[in-house]
Amino acid sequence: MDLRLETKVSELNEVTQFKCAFAHHVKKAIPRVKIGVRANGRDSAYHYVYMDGHPHVMGYLYYGDLRENPKDFIDHYCVASIFISNGKYADYNNNYNVAMSTNLDQAVKNAKRYLRPLPWGEVSGIHYRKFRHKFYESRNHYRDEFNASTGKVGLSRDFLIPELQQLVDSGHVFMDNELHNNIVDMLNKRKAYQEDKQKDIRCSFVYGYMKWNTENYVVVDIEKTLSKSQWQTLESTTYTADTLPENIKGRVMALNVLDDDMFVDDVGYKIGDNMFYVLP
Repeated sequence: MDLRLETKVSELNEVTQFKCAFAHHVKKAIPRVKIGVRANGRDSAYHYVYMDGHPHVMGYLYYGDLRENPKDFIDHYCVASIFISNGKYADYNNNYNVAMSTNLDQAVKNAKRYLRPLPWGEVSGIHYRKFRHKFYESRNHYRDEFNASTGKVGLSRDFLIPELQQLVDSGHVFMDNELHNNIVDMLNKRKAYQEDKQKDIRCSFVYGYMKWNTENYVVVDIEKTLSKSQWQTLESTTYTADTLPENIKGRVMALNVLDDDMFVDDVGYKIGDNMFYVLP
């Protein structure tokens, strides 16, 4: 999918005076939307369409020729949205999600038909890969700690560890005090590693926003890693600050004081822009 369709609203500057006639006509036809361009000045020909209360864009507008290897260059009014399936292109091609027309009226109709907020399940999947990486990166800590502790004891094979565990559990004290402490430390790290391996990646995506002076939270429960087409099917539940489950509320409050892109084991991951993944 075209990564432009994953653009966050926070990356944009709103445009109210349009140099692009196409953007002007779309704004006039759909007055409730806002249109912006990237704040960093890149891709200035792309105009992104969004709505307040949604962290990601609905899609974008472009005037030019996005066709691949055309015989003649012909400007088209282009509308891009995840709800478009352009059969002329493979689903991995950026143009798969683009409707093109040389007729302005038809292009505005395309914008009215296809530009709508992303399903919350889709939003929850956009940042999931990074969260998943952070989650398993944290798991590696326990593995690395255990492996390092076996080196201190001088073990190269794991089959002796149960025997050492049985000795320690029976109250045996090794004559070499340093060796004894290293073995106990290794056994503790092995236990922590084994317990950590039982953790799974179940989580909840949470997005908080204000509406009519009331805190609202969209929550999407994620039981497992999904395929690309399955994210849109996930259902969401909207809560107020008073009805948000306490375990989710506590984790969101803990994550909210962190910088963006930070992960805390057993708590969750702060994406930024009031979006989080919280662990159970």
